[in-house]
Amino acid sequence: MPRWAMYAAIVALSLLGHLKGITSPVLDYHYHRQANTAAIARNYHRFDLAPWAPRIDWEGGTTERAATELPVYMWLVGLLWSILELGDVWGRLVSVLCSAATAVLLFRFLERDDKAKTGWLDPPAACLAALAFSVLPVEVYFGRTIQPEAMALMGTVASFWAMDRFLAGSGWRAFGWWAATVAAATLAIGQKLPYAYLLGVLGFLALARRGRGAVLDPRIWAVPLATVALVYAWYRWASTGLYVVPRTGDIGIYRAILSYERLPYFAFFQVFSRLPELALTYPGILFAAAGAREVLWRRKLWFMGAWWVCVLIDVIAGGGYAHYHDYTALPWAPVNAAFIGAGLWALWKAPAWPLSRTAVVVLALGMPLHAALRINHWYHWTSPYLLNAKTTVDRVSGPDDLFLCNERASSLPLYFVDRRGWSWDVAELGMGGLPRVEDVAKKGAKYFMTARVGIFEDAKPKDPVAKAFYQRYPVVHRDDNLLIFRLEAK
Repeated sequence: MPRWAMYAAIVALSLLGHLKGITSPVLDYHYHRQANTAAIARNYHRFDLAPWAPRIDWEGGTTERAATELPVYMWLVGLLWSILELGDVWGRLVSVLCSAATAVLLFRFLERDDKAKTGWLDPPAACLAALAFSVLPVEVYFGRTIQPEAMALMGTVASFWAMDRFLAGSGWRAFGWWAATVAAATLAIGQKLPYAYLLGVLGFLALARRGRGAVLDPRIWAVPLATVALVYAWYRWASTGLYVVPRTGDIGIYRAILSYERLPYFAFFQVFSRLPELALTYPGILFAAAGAREVLWRRKLWFMGAWWVCVLIDVIAGGGYAHYHDYTALPWAPVNAAFIGAGLWALWKAPAWPLSRTAVVVLALGMPLHAALRINHWYHWTSPYLLNAKTTVDRVSGPDDLFLCNERASSLPLYFVDRRGWSWDVAELGMGGLPRVEDVAKKGAKYFMTARVGIFEDAKPKDPVAKAFYQRYPVVHRDDNLLIFRLEAK
């Protein structure tokens, strides 16, 4: 197949795989993280903020700078926000384009070029790997969400490709590839700190190409040092802003997030559930096993195995955070796709029986089918009442009025009604949370908004928390889906 046809197939499959839900509101799976991102991007657009000054809407009436990850993705989405009046749809479009670019970069990194001494797989195997990458469930879904994951993964694979070129080059051209490696790695790790595992992959890549000589090469050591320095510089600056990501050395915060006391269970779950279901597919397990046999046993390309182990360690080290956030499995996608591509090509070239090529095709088609069935429910919308909530909120309040919302995902309701304020699950806090309601009212919150579900479903509630709201505050709006109180004493 001509190279242009390979590129066309890779890009076309990637774009096609991410079309579903491309214009969906921020109500599908992992809506909390997406609403966070979309809200910050909208503020970049609305206030024409500098890239280093992100703002949030869910910490009261403040307009202070927020402590976020490197906000390249959010700033870019904000920059594009008003074009064609697409708004947050640009978040999905940017992610889709980053996913397509990642598939192409994966092909370039894996494609063996004996003359340039780069790459690892035959061109057809590398092409199949890039195609497989675009049908893995975790990539299909999170490759189009309004999150920086797709851009961070693009930076990851770009750093591998650039590092391979740097190791094979010389002179000023090599320095250019060195700088590209650092920039790409910074883009990845700056946006997703767990992607720091890629520095280990780069180290193994250097050892695979240069052997022991890599250990004594200061230019190679300068790659992680420069990357860490740049990432540290951003987080040092960001740590002075309002809380969005952990910004202190308090070990208690990380202990709660990681929940290492349950690490054996988390590790078992990652390897025997999430890996096969989201990052391989069941047919992909067969192809990856064949690829491992070809790459590791026959061709002795130990770097591929080291890459896989680095991801394994990273995912398990994520503990409870990785367990509860499916998008942390994205780093599996490129390396698993590499093994799948190698296995597909090996099985295609050496059929063991007359109908084996037919079986290979049928099993390969089973991969996108597995993805479609496994993640179909992820596209369903949560809290659809929010789609029309802004019209009601605009009727009962002013644009600068602060709201308290009954939603654990604090950014979600405030994003849809386009207001600043606070949000938490009032039922979760119980009667002990009522003083907190009074406290935010003193800080300027004028309205309390909740869906007509749970303790607020009935107009004459029995729950003591809901009864307290009805007794203390006047209702300014009530319909089948939405309830709004004015936070002033009757």
